[in-house]
Amino acid sequence: MGARLAIWRGTLALLPGRWWLGYGPESYAGAFSAHYPPELARYHRPMQLVDDPHNIFLEHLVSTGIVGLLALLGLLGAFLWVALRGLLPGGALRESRLILAAATSSVVAFLVATQFNPDVIALSAFFWLDLALGVAAMGARDLPG
Repeated sequence: MGARLAIWRGTLALLPGRWWLGYGPESYAGAFSAHYPPELARYHRPMQLVDDPHNIFLEHLVSTGIVGLLALLGLLGAFLWVALRGLLPGGALRESRLILAAATSSVVAFLVATQFNPDVIALSAFFWLDLALGVAAMGARDLPG
């Protein structure tokens, strides 16, 4: 956990001057290497490549700045609002509520896991598919049936 905390502190140190728009997509490894925190040498080989902060929100903050992070948080907030409304009695058809519950559980599990683990591309794809599936399931409430 010490290495992860050092990475998170080093990541936060990258932000002054880049708060609004960040460093750009897939730029974390280069930005972090240029500002490698000395305390990390206790846990890693000197200048070992760190290509992910092991926290999805920090990664988005560095890549897209506060603008991108707020957009992601807004999207997640909207999804969870729609999902919670759909899961309430009368919010969606029974079959749709089951799909919505599974999609919402998967989204929440992904968000919890990516607070401490690297953002893996295959899991990210499932995350975005789960978001779409949840919204689609919520839309099924108006279908006859």
